[in-house]
Amino acid sequence: MKKLLFSFVGLMVASAVWAHPPKELKTSFDPMKRLLIISVVHPVKDVAKHFVVSVEVKQEGEKLLAQKYYSQYDNQTQYAYMISPDIKAGIKLEIEARCNIIGSVKKSLTL
Repeated sequence: MKKLLFSFVGLMVASAVWAHPPKELKTSFDPMKRLLIISVVHPVKDVAKHFVVSVEVKQEGEKLLAQKYYSQYDNQTQYAYMISPDIKAGIKLEIEARCNIIGSVKKSLTL
């Protein structure tokens, strides 16, 4: 039983060492199309096992976008796109991207 417990603890520590949260959020906004493009920088080896699982966009606490993913676009980046008549220059948004294993990255921006 002791060996099993040590093996389990070792596996958990190893997973935490290899896993990491998304590195950075990059955004671009086209005011004419009201299109927000979110690039989540998250370098991984296996996009099916370690990936950005969700991207959320909020304005004053209200969720404008919630996207879920089951793998990552490529081994460097996940993308999210938002087109809405409600987004326009001057509004403040909070963006959060979560890793399926550990951690998240947040960014606040004014369009």
